[in-house]
Amino acid sequence: MPKEYRTIQEVAGPLMLVKEVENVKYDELGEIELAANGIIWQNRKISTFFPSPDELRRYAYRSKLSLTENVRLVEIEGVDLCACCAPHVNE
Repeated sequence: MPKEYRTIQEVAGPLMLVKEVENVKYDELGEIELAANGIIWQNRKISTFFPSPDELRRYAYRSKLSLTENVRLVEIEGVDLCACCAPHVNE
């Protein structure tokens, strides 16, 4: 299983996304980029949905906040499930 990293902060602009990630060493960045690009090239389905509060409790998703209602989940098929309010592509 690949190593997992915890995102501390994200800043998105029209041409870039900068992430501050916990405990990442400079020499790991190439490996991380290759893994991310590999997933992108697999063209996995990306879906968004708003589960009810009862349904939300059944999901194991990433979030920096404690959320209970009006939560938008974004799923990258077989890779990730997180709470997010940013726009996403379908694949």
